[in-house]
Amino acid sequence: NTMQKALAELEDEKLIYTERTNGKFVTCDEKLIKRIRDNLTKEKMDAFFSEMKKIGVNEIEMIEYLQEKLNK
Repeated sequence: NTMQKALAELEDEKLIYTERTNGKFVTCDEKLIKRIRDNLTKEKMDAFFSEMKKIGVNEIEMIEYLQEKLNK
């Protein structure tokens, strides 16, 4: 049941498609993949910044932390 819901959601988002007798396939639509990836990235970044502000981390500290992580 959970798998069917997940597959239905992926199909609704056009990330996979069904060919009746051949099964399900992942899209090759690079623009769609990029758009969905960009949306997910924005959501994650917004959540990150929101959580950091809640615990008192300012923008400069966030940038310093991100730079430190990227340099590892």
